[in-house]
Amino acid sequence: MKGPPELRQTVVMCQSSALGGFGQTSKHFRVKGYIMRKSIFLGAMLSVLLLAMPAFSQDASLGGTVTDTTGGVLPGATVTATNESTGVVSTSVTNAAGVYSFPRLLFGSYTVKAELPGFQIKTFTNVRLEVGQQARLNFELEVSGVATNIEVTTSAEQLLLESSSSVGDVLPAETVINLPTVNRNALDLVKVMSGVIVTDDPIFAANDTTFAGVSASAVNIQRDGVTVNDVRFPTGVNAATRLNPDLVGEFKMVLSPVDAEIGRGNAQVQIATKSGGNAYHGTAVWNVQNTALDPNTWENNRNDVVPPWRNMHQYTISAGGPIVKNKTFFFALFDGQVAKRREPYNAMTLTPCARRGIFRFWDRWNNDNRLYPQSSSEVGGSNPRIATVDAAGNPVRPTWEPNAWGVTPYTGQLRYASVFGTIENLDTLAPDCSNAQISGTWDPVRPGQDPSGFIADFLQKLPEANNYDIGDGLNTAGYRWTRTAQGADNLYGVGEDTYRKQINIKIDHNFSDKHRISGNWSYEKNHAEDTLRTWPENSWSGGSQRRPQVLTVNFVSNLGAALLNEFKFGMSRTGSNVEPPTTYKGQGAELQEYLAQFGTLTNGEVGVIEPGMGLTGSFRTDGSANLSTPYGTRGLWAIGDMLDTSPRYSWGDTLSWIRGNHSFRFGGEFRRSSSYARSKFIIGNGYGNSFPEIQGGELPLTPQTFENVPGCSDTECTLLAGSDAGNGNKRAMRDLLVFLSGSLNNIKQVRFINSINDTAWNDPLEEPYMIRDTVMREFSLFVKDDWKVTPSLTLNLGLRYDYFGVPFLSDGLTVGLAGGGDAIFGPSGGYSNWFTPVKQGDVATGELVSLRSIGPGGLHPDESIYNRSWKNFGPAVGFAYDIPWLGRGRTSIRGGYQLSYISMSGNFNTVQSAAGQNPGFTYVNNWNNAGAWEDGDYFGIKDLKSSPLFQNGVPITSGAVPGFTEYGLYERTQAITAYASDYQYPRVHNVTFAITRNVTSNLTVDVRYIGTLTRKNFSSKDINAANYLTNGLLEAFDAARRGENPVLLDQLLNGVSLPAGFPFFATCTVDGVGCRGGEALRNANGMSFVLPFGSPGAFTNLNQMLAMGNYRGLANVLNVLSKPGGNTGQYIEDNGFPVNYIKASPQFNTATLNENLGYSNYHSFQARVSLRPTHGISFESTYTWSKNLGNSGGLSPDPRDLRTGYIRLNSDRPHSWVTYGTFDLPFGPNRLIGSGAKGALAKAIGGWQLGWITTIQSGSPLNMSANCGLYGNCTPDIVNGGIDPNSIGVVWEHGADSGNLFNNRYTFVTDPQCLNIAESLRPLCTLQAVVDTANGNIVLQNPLPGKMGNMAYNTFRNLTRWNVDMSLTKRVAIDESRRIEVRADITNIFNHPFASGTLGYSGTRITFPTAPSMNINGNDPIGQYTYKVGGRTLQMMARFSF
Repeated sequence: MKGPPELRQTVVMCQSSALGGFGQTSKHFRVKGYIMRKSIFLGAMLSVLLLAMPAFSQDASLGGTVTDTTGGVLPGATVTATNESTGVVSTSVTNAAGVYSFPRLLFGSYTVKAELPGFQIKTFTNVRLEVGQQARLNFELEVSGVATNIEVTTSAEQLLLESSSSVGDVLPAETVINLPTVNRNALDLVKVMSGVIVTDDPIFAANDTTFAGVSASAVNIQRDGVTVNDVRFPTGVNAATRLNPDLVGEFKMVLSPVDAEIGRGNAQVQIATKSGGNAYHGTAVWNVQNTALDPNTWENNRNDVVPPWRNMHQYTISAGGPIVKNKTFFFALFDGQVAKRREPYNAMTLTPCARRGIFRFWDRWNNDNRLYPQSSSEVGGSNPRIATVDAAGNPVRPTWEPNAWGVTPYTGQLRYASVFGTIENLDTLAPDCSNAQISGTWDPVRPGQDPSGFIADFLQKLPEANNYDIGDGLNTAGYRWTRTAQGADNLYGVGEDTYRKQINIKIDHNFSDKHRISGNWSYEKNHAEDTLRTWPENSWSGGSQRRPQVLTVNFVSNLGAALLNEFKFGMSRTGSNVEPPTTYKGQGAELQEYLAQFGTLTNGEVGVIEPGMGLTGSFRTDGSANLSTPYGTRGLWAIGDMLDTSPRYSWGDTLSWIRGNHSFRFGGEFRRSSSYARSKFIIGNGYGNSFPEIQGGELPLTPQTFENVPGCSDTECTLLAGSDAGNGNKRAMRDLLVFLSGSLNNIKQVRFINSINDTAWNDPLEEPYMIRDTVMREFSLFVKDDWKVTPSLTLNLGLRYDYFGVPFLSDGLTVGLAGGGDAIFGPSGGYSNWFTPVKQGDVATGELVSLRSIGPGGLHPDESIYNRSWKNFGPAVGFAYDIPWLGRGRTSIRGGYQLSYISMSGNFNTVQSAAGQNPGFTYVNNWNNAGAWEDGDYFGIKDLKSSPLFQNGVPITSGAVPGFTEYGLYERTQAITAYASDYQYPRVHNVTFAITRNVTSNLTVDVRYIGTLTRKNFSSKDINAANYLTNGLLEAFDAARRGENPVLLDQLLNGVSLPAGFPFFATCTVDGVGCRGGEALRNANGMSFVLPFGSPGAFTNLNQMLAMGNYRGLANVLNVLSKPGGNTGQYIEDNGFPVNYIKASPQFNTATLNENLGYSNYHSFQARVSLRPTHGISFESTYTWSKNLGNSGGLSPDPRDLRTGYIRLNSDRPHSWVTYGTFDLPFGPNRLIGSGAKGALAKAIGGWQLGWITTIQSGSPLNMSANCGLYGNCTPDIVNGGIDPNSIGVVWEHGADSGNLFNNRYTFVTDPQCLNIAESLRPLCTLQAVVDTANGNIVLQNPLPGKMGNMAYNTFRNLTRWNVDMSLTKRVAIDESRRIEVRADITNIFNHPFASGTLGYSGTRITFPTAPSMNINGNDPIGQYTYKVGGRTLQMMARFSF
């Protein structure tokens, strides 16, 4: 045939990118009439050149060749693809190479037909195109007779081959709906995908889910072509709005991509939503979950606990159809959820006598509640305690005297003592103390109850005691009640059940056979209570509200015979709106009005009053347990607002061009992500709220003790137990006085600035919110060619470029280091001097760390937190080959390689914390008037409205002013974070190879290799880890531990007095003669209080650290010691040692460097069998063998050698088998059983279907941990052969409370190294070794300090995990178009619990198993399981379809 090749296409509707937002107006695109071809072409080109950023299409592409029976190509053949749902027809004409192509077809089922005059027409039916699929379908036409035109129709299932080299899985709509999915979230189905390991904790460890060994943080989740991952928080596999299964048209996961069009992460989860068709269809669905339908858990049964009640209703209404047939279609879905829960709560309260200020106690005993154990091992010491009441609150007389249990009978009595004065009528005192007559006063300034009236009002609201399991029994007890909450939520918005209303609307419109547009909008309203009332009345609650949105707009135009353009716009918006009782649900005005009666400061600031301390500390929001306040409880959090709006906008354009055997695609995308956070709860240099927190307590100069009060008789005060005024009942009685008198010790309020140009702290009334706006811009470009080399061979060639901008904070609030992030090393200068040998007399040459304002709007606008990376080029090369000699369309080989890059967008909360860390931007103002009050009075609630000190609000305690903080060399307690100057974005090398065989028309076998090699992964480490390895301290500590006195310690500690405990407060002052450094360390039985809590060595006795070989902690403490009157750590320089002798950057306690030292190597083999519906059954079953090794990039055991951190990763699961499917039970007409049934019987026994998901996988790796004093991944030394692998086998006797991984074979003895240290230290050394009871040999012991254990990390493995979820469905047809369906979805149908070391909690309803005890220095035997976790959950559903 002659003439130029032609390609004509009638365009089918596509899906695309998104817009929408909370509190903002959506942008609209208007299209009028037909758009001229040139305008479209110019607009498309402009989009590519200026907007540039790629989003993977949710449509499919179809192409192939048309030949005759001899293999000769047939140009000019017409190929049509008819969408079987919408009736829209697309047309293509083969070019000179006999190639046809449909670059964009809406996913779904098609009838594809090829025809050419003189040849028989050939038609393929039921051609199913998947989301993003690149399919190949070849035609072979036979010559027809002169007068004959014969049409041949056949199924295309076995001839349709994938021409992409990417590896993944696809779930069509019917599978998504039919598989068991309790909670109705389609994204939960990632667990059926091969190569996916799902985390147990979807809230706080959401990113621990892995896809082919790569964290879920690197997964790009798309809805109709638009990325919908969270912008601010790392939420794993989670979308902006809930994806109801009835919304899903197709669910595709790309595990390992080989496609230049795919980017912004590695693995892809692509959701294509449903579209309307030429027929009207709809559904109404109702689901219910209730704990009454579920069995109790093993743990609850063991403890005879009734589970918290939970009731959830989920309802969905959807409809779709034509607006104009064959032209315009709609689909709409409304999704709602009502989630209620009840839980028992025990709020602290006061007993009747305590409310009146009368403290009860037994002579010489300290009070405790009824649950306190009574035995000789629990009731001794300097502060002996005992249960003082029974379950009804009646006082219980002790049997024995303190510290004489079982020896000396008790002779004391129950006492009543008023905190205000003397009780005159003890002999006639009523049981509730209501008739108490008090005279005199112990404290002249606090003779009675708070005169402001707040405490009286508080006591009136406080419920009466009804439970004595908490408190001290006699004075404080519990009020146990069942509280109801509307749903639950958390800051991340995942893993909980909220009240939800969601609307989804999708419109598809065909302007002509050349132009089409598609738009999809999703809007959702969520709310839940997560600050819960502590009392049934007179208490307020808070909660959260969310308004996420997704909008996509996609416009596709046929620009010519071989050109197709697609423009996309999208927006995905998330946001966390945590609201306290003062603003939640319109009740804020009522609560603020209540507080204003007592706590309004002179300038109008309303503060939250939190009275009490110690015994009465539960009446504050920062109490430790059983909180009891009018303001509700939210864990240990303060109660300020935390609000954010986090949108991601995207613009993209893609041009498809067909030329010969080549299908070219060029495209680009631009993204702008931001997170606008407004908060009254502020974390900066400390934490607190922007409103005053008025805290109960005593000023240091006005405390009242009940130890030596003049006039306090023996019958009232002197028999109080307690080693001193700060302990036991002596302290508890004082705490009751503090509460009842309304005493205060502090007003805490955070001040801040919201711009680098601010010269004064915020005005709390005019500017109550701290605002931080984090912004990041990205763009991507790609070009690719699907080259059909032959009808059987396709090459996928492409190149992708990703630019990920450097995030910054608006208003000049981005903080960087002078000299860049590498300046964090301070005096050490950099890595070259890190953990290198250093000694006395050396000189540090680096500069001290200094902060500065950088980035847009900053004082140094050309600087950024790290250098921009412009080199993110990623090639993609793949092939797909149909092996013709094994049967056309029967066997294909695919494989390829792609380099992908991972963006930081999605973790803006971390960026904001690191890049906005300057302490000079926030100030935690703790005001207490320098610890004294005027005229000898006490500071109390009574003073809030009257004292002139508050005429301008809470005074600023010091002269702190906004600006950049210069850290002093001798401060040494602060933390700093920086990004390495060459910080980059991780890259993943994907390698795939797959062989697919269509065994029959319905049965496919697939064998695959998938490798993902992650390099330059995000990592962080504390470069300020205390050095003792290379500076001589290791050898010196060893010598001191042996009882020697090394000269180095004499020189280093010269002039220092090490801390000691009671009865001494300091050891001798080291002088190298009369007081040696080694001797002082061995005698230093005190601790340093300078280090922040949680730091190595904090709040630990120095000589105990020496005895235990905790040299890292010991060095950490030495860094913050001082000579008398000297600065912290200055003695190091004074004694001739360099300033960085112990820490690389000695200005700080910790110095975290974010960098790219992490890497991992994942290799897997997969074998998959797929059966398409055959005799009522369909399934997919995949076995995966894999290995995942790597290094997190943090501190390795030996920081000098990164290789020591290369381990088996926690996500490693060597074996995994997943199978899922559906089975139509063989009952009813034309089935195996009841084939002749008719009428009601036929409807009753027919229409039953089972669905299932079964998973079996290896247990998670287990590490045997030991004490090594190194910097991470500590393991023990193997001796005498170690642990016999054959001894692993769980023994859990029936009815026993615990089980053991190692058959209870191993026990503990004292570690031999404890016997080889100085005799004075031996009692302090509690290290243990593991003994094999079978032969009495020690098999594991702690390595010597500074040495690595010879056991590999993660040597052992937890128990195999298995689970079966099932669904049972009954369908009844009313007529041809209407149907009723009843269904039960059941997770863990066999109610199989999993052995667990401890109880893992996540949110309000999720518990998960944890590893058994694997610490050779622990209290529990190694391998000990103490709990069983997990149980069955049932969800019932009713569905009406039409």
